Amino acid sequence: MNLIFVGFIFRMYLCRRIPINRQALAIIFNSNKIMAKNYYCYPRLGFVPETRELPDGSLVAHAGDTPFWCAQDMRVYRLDDAGVFVRQKVYEWDTKKYAQIGPSGHPIGHTYPGFNYRGTNYDVHRLMAIAWIGTIPEGWQVDHKNGDIHNWSLDNIRIVTVAENYRCGVILRWLRGKGVNTKALTGMQAMVAFVIVPVLEPKRRAAIQAEELLTLMSKYNVAGDVYEGE
Repeated sequence: MNLIFVGFIFRMYLCRRIPINRQALAIIFNSNKIMAKNYYCYPRLGFVPETRELPDGSLVAHAGDTPFWCAQDMRVYRLDDAGVFVRQKVYEWDTKKYAQIGPSGHPIGHTYPGFNYRGTNYDVHRLMAIAWIGTIPEGWQVDHKNGDIHNWSLDNIRIVTVAENYRCGVILRWLRGKGVNTKALTGMQAMVAFVIVPVLEPKRRAAIQAEELLTLMSKYNVAGDVYEGE
């Protein structure tokens, strides 16, 4: 915990003081590595997904105490009473049909892809996170790294605090304002952007355009959660 705190404080210092450079990125990625193994895109410490193999050879993981199993490529299955995996159809929420009624008497709905099964609503991005990453702590959220709620593949989701989700949402909006199609980014490219953008020197940040941003994202090679240098 102390290492995480020190890494966070030093990262904030870097964001204020220096332009982007290799040393800064190395320090930031190394400090993030501790957090990454806890709740970004890897199973929580001590968590081992319960997996089974489908006839096509792909693996599915059990989403907690639900009857659903998730493949890393966004497919969702339900294990029926006969022990057979049945593909679960995913819908855009019909908020009029499934929305809860709030204190004001008006429906509270959302548009995350999901489905209703036996009277219970399920968001597929949360099922995916529970299946492959682990239990979602109370008050935490499942973030779509590139901002595309229709891409709930394991590569594009992570369990984060509300503050982290908001911070990265601001960066994604800034990228879109610069002309970057964020929905076309891979999850790892988005993670690189979350580190690169804050350490850009302010004048360069103001002048930079989409093409240069995309070049920077591909220039800094990240494998898993380890910075490998230029």
